[in-house]
Amino acid sequence: MKLKVNQAKNHPLRFKMVVFLIYSGLVYLGIASLYWFVVFPINFLDGFLEESQLNKLFFLLNQVDEKDRIVFYIAVLIMAIGLVILLKIYYLSKRSFDLEKTGISDKKAICSEDRQMIQCLNNALEWLSSDQIALRLGGIYALERIAKVSAQDHWKIMEILSTFVRYQSPGKIHVEMQKQINDSCSPLPITEDQKLPIDIQGALTVIGRRDSSKELEDDKIDLRHATLIGANLTEANLQEAYLNGSKLQGADLNQANLKGAYVIGANLEGADCNQANLQGAYLIKANLTDACLSDANLEGAFLRSAKLEQAILWNANLQRASLIQANLQEANLEGANLHGTDLRGANLQGAKNLTKKQIELAQIDSETILPYYLIRA
Repeated sequence: MKLKVNQAKNHPLRFKMVVFLIYSGLVYLGIASLYWFVVFPINFLDGFLEESQLNKLFFLLNQVDEKDRIVFYIAVLIMAIGLVILLKIYYLSKRSFDLEKTGISDKKAICSEDRQMIQCLNNALEWLSSDQIALRLGGIYALERIAKVSAQDHWKIMEILSTFVRYQSPGKIHVEMQKQINDSCSPLPITEDQKLPIDIQGALTVIGRRDSSKELEDDKIDLRHATLIGANLTEANLQEAYLNGSKLQGADLNQANLKGAYVIGANLEGADCNQANLQGAYLIKANLTDACLSDANLEGAFLRSAKLEQAILWNANLQRASLIQANLQEANLEGANLHGTDLRGANLQGAKNLTKKQIELAQIDSETILPYYLIRA
């Protein structure tokens, strides 16, 4: 008995439908009884009784008390209403039962999808650890597909790819960059043996074009001390990323988003940062020698003790940037916005296209070294 009760509790909709069928049976039994005991006898007797006897029966029925007749009508009405209510209960119960079945099916489908996702993730990770570069590339792009469809796996995958870049990127490479002999604004050439492996470049591409809206505030891309020489990071999303100590010589960071990024002590010698967003970035002691920063946004950036020799800063926004003790020798500052720029102790010897008006807008001190053609205000 307990088992049956528990089964009923576990299947409330099925139990309701059974109750409905019982009540429906009772209603129909009541209607049948009404017909059998009232209507049928009259019709039945009509065939056997004589006309005088039948008239007498109708006369007796007409003598039924008015109150009893009203009670009878009310009973019939209540039974009709009960039937309507039971039909409604049946409809709602059936609908709920169907929805419950659908919900169970949906849960099964979700579980199946989760299992498939886990299997896909395991396969991608297996490919990523392969000795064959083609399989590693397949694993990288498989992880990207998973990150696009699974928000809960998105950041986990970005961490995996960032770790892959940090630990699989080439070790120490001696890079001897050619000095700029003119004011061309393009990445300095990289030799064949200095080029980034295509699987590392593939992982960087996936990281750079990821959907950062799926990330939490504390989720930061970590590429610290990675060797990314000559990397193609055009329009890459590296906002607030950790790039401290990374090697980015000759990298293409054209229109990249490095807002608030940590690039402390990184080597960006000869890098193309044209139109890059470096607003509020931490570039303390970074090497930007021969780098192209044309039209770059460096507003509020921290460039203390940074190396900017021969850097191209055409129309760059250096408003309120900190360039204390920075080396700007022979840098091209044509059209650069130096409003509120802190140049205390900075070396601007041989700087090109720097005007007196620009200097007047900046903050300098007695240790600031200006080009010979300018007289300090």
